[in-house]
Amino acid sequence: MPQYGAGGRKMKSAGRVAVVIVNFNGLGHVAECLSALRRQSSTDFFTLVLDNGSSDGSDSLVEREFPEAELVRSPVNLGFAAGNNKAIELCLARQGVEFVLTLNNDVVLEAGCIEALVATLDEHPGAWSCQPKMYLFEERGGTPVFNNAGITVWRDGSAFNRGINEPDAGQYDGATDIFGTCAGCSMYRASALRRTGLFDESFFAYLEDVDLAWRGRLLGYSSVLCARASCLHHHGASRTDPQRKISLLEANRVRVLVKNYAASDILLSPAFTAWRMYRLAMAAGGSGEPGALRSACVPPAVAPASRLETYMGGLGPAEMLAAVLRGWLVGLRSLPACLRRRSETRSRGAVFGAAARRIARRYSASLPEALSR
Repeated sequence: MPQYGAGGRKMKSAGRVAVVIVNFNGLGHVAECLSALRRQSSTDFFTLVLDNGSSDGSDSLVEREFPEAELVRSPVNLGFAAGNNKAIELCLARQGVEFVLTLNNDVVLEAGCIEALVATLDEHPGAWSCQPKMYLFEERGGTPVFNNAGITVWRDGSAFNRGINEPDAGQYDGATDIFGTCAGCSMYRASALRRTGLFDESFFAYLEDVDLAWRGRLLGYSSVLCARASCLHHHGASRTDPQRKISLLEANRVRVLVKNYAASDILLSPAFTAWRMYRLAMAAGGSGEPGALRSACVPPAVAPASRLETYMGGLGPAEMLAAVLRGWLVGLRSLPACLRRRSETRSRGAVFGAAARRIARRYSASLPEALSR
């Protein structure tokens, strides 16, 4: 029996693609996100919005203004990982779902995005995920500026947005093979998700898509950038206390490392972390690093925030150090659980050792270049 929303419009609950949006206090952006879905060239999809205990009325807005979207309310904020998992599980239980598109509530898709992503996965049977070019809303000289063109990793478990703050000069049009896809706008093959499992809910937020991308890589899947599709992202629209954000990032970095990297890389990781923190400190201290120079000389209205600025969130050195140490402690306490999950991934057919080392080396970013953007 068909379902209808408050406005009488038929609520679509089936399709080849399930679009999953986790909303938390997204009053300023979620309408723009859902309006873009109405303009898609493809109609073979349905939308499920999981509201994570919003208090700004955005859940009521979705229910009132977008009756074609199915709204599921959680009374509390489950976090990005658990919120997405709940929504994805509801979608995977339905017949005919071949792909799941995870979409941030502050992302706006161009009209042909869903159609192009589906075509890309159809063209690449060995790929389990793909993403469009994600641009920031700010342009530079009339040229779109990347939020990301995929994920790159670093040797201590951390990760970066590939291409962030770079104007699009076609540099990634032919480089479609990527380590993994950003869950802010990532289409996953449903059959692969059933094998890899979903997001690790202990992450709450940040790097959960990196961990999932690692799992896919270790199980033999590839990921693809769909250069003919694009979207816009209000980067940083979800405000998080900067100390909490850094603690979550560092705790989850430890989890990613222990769950997915080769044993030899785990043993070497303190040296790589020390080098990463040194480069951050040098840039923050204005030692001539490109990122520090850029922070001092380029007004925010001219260029988006650098990775360094995004990471530090305005914190002083002492506050940042306290947040980092707190994150490390949380990460170390989670080691037994991480080792259990590593074993679970191995039982699904994952190969660690030399294979994991090759993946880490192939897709590692240049750290000085990464931190300077």
